[in-house]
Amino acid sequence: MVLACVVNNWIELRSDAAKIILGQRRPVPHRTDSIGPWMTALSFLGWIGNITSCALVYLYYGKDSNEFELDYQNLVTFLVIVLVAEHGYWLLDWGAAMLIPRFKTTAEWASLREEYILRKEYISNVDEEAINMGAMEPLEAGKDSPYGFWERKDIESLVESGTELLSGKGKPKSL
Repeated sequence: MVLACVVNNWIELRSDAAKIILGQRRPVPHRTDSIGPWMTALSFLGWIGNITSCALVYLYYGKDSNEFELDYQNLVTFLVIVLVAEHGYWLLDWGAAMLIPRFKTTAEWASLREEYILRKEYISNVDEEAINMGAMEPLEAGKDSPYGFWERKDIESLVESGTELLSGKGKPKSL
């Protein structure tokens, strides 16, 4: 009888293992930014652990025996210690939550340095290209320019053409 049960269990375990291996796929991993609901559970465990540690230290400090004397004075002191420990924990938790995002890691500083160097190189390359293309110096009059309307001119010719237009002596030049 016992041998039949062992054989039955062995066959059942092997068939279940084969069903799991052949019938199920591995889950697709997804990247997340936090541990989700576990963060609340861990925070709760930290809070309870803080209160419990403070309570045990108070109850056993300076006692040679394991007997508790819970009179009114000790009970009030115990509750005050628990209250202070609880609020101290919340204050430290809040302070850490406010301060930690302000400090950058070495990887973040390295990333910021790389971005700064890339921006600096890009700006210096843009300035060199502008000088090479002649955008930083006035174009010669009468030369066909690919810039059309945005062609650079010296200030004297602009003032002269503006006074001619205002006085009515000149006609607007076609662009």
